[in-house]
Amino acid sequence: MIEEKLKQEQAENENIYEIMLEIGKKRGCIISGGNVDEEKTARILLDEFKNGVMGKITIECPGRDGSK
Repeated sequence: MIEEKLKQEQAENENIYEIMLEIGKKRGCIISGGNVDEEKTARILLDEFKNGVMGKITIECPGRDGSK
């Protein structure tokens, strides 16, 4: 059971990473060797999130503070 959950989380994380790489390619965040500049891509995404470019997004989980 735990192994299945870990495999699922690993697959989800790999998918997120691949999405970030695709965004980096489309945004022109390429360094030598044709690789994606991961740090630059991450900074762009965080700046856009922080400045509301992506729209209204919450990172809070409902019910996490003990209330229902």
